[in-house]
Amino acid sequence: MQHGRIADEIASLVRVGLDPTEAYAAASWKARAWLGHPSLESGTSADFVVYREDPRSDPAAARPDLVVLRGRVVSGRPARL
Repeated sequence: MQHGRIADEIASLVRVGLDPTEAYAAASWKARAWLGHPSLESGTSADFVVYREDPRSDPAAARPDLVVLRGRVVSGRPARL
């Protein structure tokens, strides 16, 4: 699977038996802790994914509305506030 395809990664983790909540944790905070970064740190760039609705209800169909990698938007457009 291509790097940065978070929706595909989550769907794959669910297919192999993780429940959706654990799949999202494994692809985010738990992975960060495994890499030795237990929390966000001030001044560092952020990778994050934004969904309009809770993607845990159907991870296979969920597609992010916004993906930010290393502080840059790589997919989607930020919503206007």
